[in-house]
Amino acid sequence: MDRKKIIRWASAAILIALVAFTVISNQVYQDSLPRVRTQMVEQEIGSLLDGYGLWETLAWVPKECIFPASNENMVCVYRIEQRAGQFTSTEYFAQAVESPVLDEREDAVLLEALYLDFYETLICETNLPVRDGQTVVWLNEGE
Repeated sequence: MDRKKIIRWASAAILIALVAFTVISNQVYQDSLPRVRTQMVEQEIGSLLDGYGLWETLAWVPKECIFPASNENMVCVYRIEQRAGQFTSTEYFAQAVESPVLDEREDAVLLEALYLDFYETLICETNLPVRDGQTVVWLNEGE
């Protein structure tokens, strides 16, 4: 009888320890993620492209949303996407989009919007470096 009680108490202690370690692991994971703020960017319809029957689409992206790219004359912007999470049902991640620079002004850069959706939520501020596919904590979600 004593052996069964010892096994039950040991099992309960191990279960409590595993739950505590899971909670601590989740907190450490959340603390290690970059915290980002985003801004909504909208495309503009430009002129009709000769011979193609398509309209040129452009987007003035604020400079705070621009990150360096791997190639010269290219810039990188990070859009926010959603997927199934590790500890939650959904999580947000950064998806890198590289685009050539068409024009530049004091506060924004003109990009070809073929690479962007009509309304795009782009990362403009982060506390840690962000890379493609990385899970992020979206601070101003829904604004």
